[in-house]
Amino acid sequence: MYKLPFVECLMFGALISATDPVTVLSIFQELGTDVNLYALVLENLF
Repeated sequence: MYKLPFVECLMFGALISATDPVTVLSIFQELGTDVNLYALVLENLF
């Protein structure tokens, strides 16, 4: 599991919600993000 402080989680959520979903997924793919995190974000965006 990821151990992020609550404030960082809020900042990440604000960033993701205000960004084009396709852009977020393409950045995750380029960075080689963990498959589980990628799936969670994909599930919540669509």
